[in-house]
Amino acid sequence: SRYAKEEQVEEVVQKVEKVEKRLDKKILKDRANALQERIWKLEDRYNGKKIPAAVKEELRKNKAELVQIRKDLEK
Repeated sequence: SRYAKEEQVEEVVQKVEKVEKRLDKKILKDRANALQERIWKLEDRYNGKKIPAAVKEELRKNKAELVQIRKDLEK
């Protein structure tokens, strides 16, 4: 009666894995939202204006990361 039975340990392990997956998805969603906001802000700031090279590179990286996050979330 002092030690957990193997079945109980498995249940706890499964619950922890589910929580980890939900947390990972939440983190990815939050990151995707932050990236999208950043992209929109940069596009609004330079709407119709010449975009500096550094900003263009940042936009490309952000968009690529956003696409990758969305693919990861679909899995």
